[in-house]
Amino acid sequence: MGYSLSALPGWFILFIIGGSSLTQPKPAPVIDLGARDNQSAVGYRAVQILHTGLRQYDRAQYSRAASTLQQAIDRGLAPRSQVIAHKHLAFIYCISNRVNKCRAEFRNALSLDPRFDLAPAEAGHPQWGPVFRSVKARQQAAWNAISV
Repeated sequence: MGYSLSALPGWFILFIIGGSSLTQPKPAPVIDLGARDNQSAVGYRAVQILHTGLRQYDRAQYSRAASTLQQAIDRGLAPRSQVIAHKHLAFIYCISNRVNKCRAEFRNALSLDPRFDLAPAEAGHPQWGPVFRSVKARQQAAWNAISV
């Protein structure tokens, strides 16, 4: 029984003739940090700086990460990306016992996105969890007072 090439899927034909994407490295996935909101060259550069700051944070390079995250904010991140930067700055300040700065960063994040919340694992953190809940409760009380 013979097979017609026209009956085979296009990807299979490309695979057979050497166009396989299985042998080529796939690009790293892009984390959506408000990238659609950062379309300009300045915004794109700010997102790159944000990615660097988040990598530094993940490597426990907190002092460097704080500086880099602030630089990303100053470079013109879109609001959604700023929320991410402010959240990580808050984490850094909380773990270094700078609670007032931690609180201020959470306020900054909430002023950009009043619906902002921490992931369950983040909310349970013993240092920044209570600070965030306090800031969020005060924000809610302020909103309720305004809407009355």
